[in-house]
Amino acid sequence: MPKGIDKGLLKEFKVRVYGILKNDNQYLLSFEKYGEVAFCKFPGGGLELGESTTDCLKREFAEELGVEVEIRELLYTCDFVVQNRFSPSQQVIGIYYSVVLDELALKKVNAELNDLRTQGQLELSHRQWVPQNELESALTFEMDKVAVSKLTHDISSRFTKL
Repeated sequence: MPKGIDKGLLKEFKVRVYGILKNDNQYLLSFEKYGEVAFCKFPGGGLELGESTTDCLKREFAEELGVEVEIRELLYTCDFVVQNRFSPSQQVIGIYYSVVLDELALKKVNAELNDLRTQGQLELSHRQWVPQNELESALTFEMDKVAVSKLTHDISSRFTKL
């Protein structure tokens, strides 16, 4: 069990699905606020009952960015225990996909980088393109940082013999 996690508090799973969108060697990040807590993450959100992970991601991009996204490949599934900061009884499972947008959708995203959106206590303050070498320092959650480190590691080293 990772440090700082009280296994006795965990009562349910929360699956979160994220899209990693790259354009000109920069990645789209979402800067949000829940209550008084500000954070930075990849676009995406919570899986709903009866929904596939890819349908979830398509819905989240439509809700958050107003665009239709094409899902390319499953990149990473979180392989360690994460306790939800906002609801400590939940264990979060993060699933990350690579995604692409067509030119029209990309223009729409770029035109609306600073548009504010609110859903209940969640406030989307802005989105920003961040260079790869700044991703880990920009991201708030450890789960996202681990996903980035796994993705940026040379793929050939994953298959070398010991």
